[in-house]
Amino acid sequence: MNRTGKIILLIAVCMIPIGAFLVAVGIHFGGKTSWSIGLGKGVTPTSQEVVSGEVDLKDFDSLKVDVASIDVNIQEGDSYRIEYTVREGMEPKITESSGKLTVKQPDSVGMGFNFGFDTQPNVYNITVPKGSSIDIDAESASGEITIRDIDISGKVEASSGDITISGSEGKELSVETSSGKISCDSVEVKSADFKASSGEINLSGITADEVKCNTSSGDVELKDSKVSDVEMEASSGEIEIELDGDEDDYSYDISASSGDIKVNGQTAEKRFEKDGGKGKISVKTSSGDIKVTVD
Repeated sequence: MNRTGKIILLIAVCMIPIGAFLVAVGIHFGGKTSWSIGLGKGVTPTSQEVVSGEVDLKDFDSLKVDVASIDVNIQEGDSYRIEYTVREGMEPKITESSGKLTVKQPDSVGMGFNFGFDTQPNVYNITVPKGSSIDIDAESASGEITIRDIDISGKVEASSGDITISGSEGKELSVETSSGKISCDSVEVKSADFKASSGEINLSGITADEVKCNTSSGDVELKDSKVSDVEMEASSGEIEIELDGDEDDYSYDISASSGDIKVNGQTAEKRFEKDGGKGKISVKTSSGDIKVTVD
């Protein structure tokens, strides 16, 4: 390597800790980290101008959302409508057809590079009238997805953004995130499946016939809930379950390779098994503690 190349390499190495420090400062003051490189969806527009708008929508009972970095709120409102506040060039792409609404973040044209933090809002707010029931298929790369006070069934996914669902009813619900946090409160469904690779799963006020949770390294918490069958697994996270009912309503199959086990006040090592009623609680973790309480 010649002298010029060595100088460029040294400067690049020195810039890494400086960039990390600036990002940390941005996060501390409320900024949101963002980075992108390449061609197509997810490349941040060069425009710094923030634009707002709203679009009245036709009635729909099926919703597909596909975004990269936009936060999405889906909630009860006075009418079918989408409102947005985003950087110019990130206005939603909307398609309506036979009761199905599709909302996408536009693909960017050309190659872009961005690294840093963003304090500007980038959000799509979708509202539906009270009493609406929606089949949903929502997917986000790094944006957060929040669903409040509407009846839903379907699938919600995020790669690194958090997912929050509250005040909802439905049939079957699937929620998955890689590194974000899943939070559900006051949700009534027939069955629910929650997955997180490294994020936490916090569930409260859940009413369901069946709840499944799986996480690699995050904690799982299910509290103040009425669930007939519970199946949970975590590689290195802790699991805590608090259900309403009688402990004799359930059969138990609990195992922890290196964590502590406590079931309705009883402690056990490695494994706890007990036959009971029609309900079933099956929990497994490799290195986390497990606590189960039914009362």
